[in-house]
Amino acid sequence: MPLLLSKVLEGDLDRLVEVRTRAFAGNPWNEVMFPSAVSSRSHTALVERERKILKSPDSVFVKITDTERDNELIALARWYIYKHERPESEWNKKNETTDWGEGANVDAVETFMGELHKRRKQYIAGRPHCLLSLLVTDPKHQRKGAGNMLVKWGTDIADELGIDCYLEGSAAGYQLYRENGFQDVDYVDMDMAKYGSEGVERYTCMVRPAKIA
Repeated sequence: MPLLLSKVLEGDLDRLVEVRTRAFAGNPWNEVMFPSAVSSRSHTALVERERKILKSPDSVFVKITDTERDNELIALARWYIYKHERPESEWNKKNETTDWGEGANVDAVETFMGELHKRRKQYIAGRPHCLLSLLVTDPKHQRKGAGNMLVKWGTDIADELGIDCYLEGSAAGYQLYRENGFQDVDYVDMDMAKYGSEGVERYTCMVRPAKIA
């Protein structure tokens, strides 16, 4: 199956949000944060959020398209490539996003983002590293190798630069990350009972140590 990896363009953002929404459907914690179906207004807000991130000088969106399906976008990743040490004034700041989309549980979203920030402050701070902040595959196209291609794209860059990789991943991607050299360093456990649901959803903080030739 001919899969092609390339950079995401602004024209891909609608499809990007669509794939992201489909990939997260059924994830218990995501349903706590975004309990309502994605409305057209919410979709637009998410597209604009991703547009702003796309323009960030450190972010790189990469996609996988299926050349046998009219170049349909089937998976994507958002990497941040930090090649140099950054001052605390740059990395130690709260998430600036305020519009999480119509129907979002803002308290749940901001609590989660706050926990991620704490872990990033502890494990990577301002050091050079590659951060995998998003990896999603359209459920109709899973198990075709797209996710592995997107992870390897970032880890190859990290190896060239001799720097670590970092991510927080759900159980769905855990085995893929382990196979690509990531190691557990911590956990973020979200108690869903606080938001009227049940259980605890765990996200694993993982580091892939630098490989220096």
